[in-house]
Amino acid sequence: MNELAQKPKSTIGAFQQKAKTLSKRADDLNKNIPIIYDLPETKSRIQVIATKINSINLYIHLNQIPDQKIVQLVQEINTELVSFQQQLDEIVVKKQIKIEDGENDMLRMLDTTRAIPTNPNTKIIK
Repeated sequence: MNELAQKPKSTIGAFQQKAKTLSKRADDLNKNIPIIYDLPETKSRIQVIATKINSINLYIHLNQIPDQKIVQLVQEINTELVSFQQQLDEIVVKKQIKIEDGENDMLRMLDTTRAIPTNPNTKIIK
């Protein structure tokens, strides 16, 4: 977020360098996720943001820069960042919900990995 808040100078080279830095930081996001947020839905949102930032990086390094595409991608990234922040807030709220009495036992009973293994080689004795 700090990197996004910093504005580059008005030269095209500064914008290209900024896009390159953002692209590198976005790729590093999936490697540094705190345990509480290390969920598939969080990783997918990060990947969407990283892909859009990489697209900006690609477009800004072209000879003919498609400014409309870049403006559209910036707006989409802002929307994705808001959604991502809401996702993180929702995870925190869900973690604060206390477990009821007996809920752990119920969840353990629903766990299919605890089922009694069936061995087709065992013979049933009558």
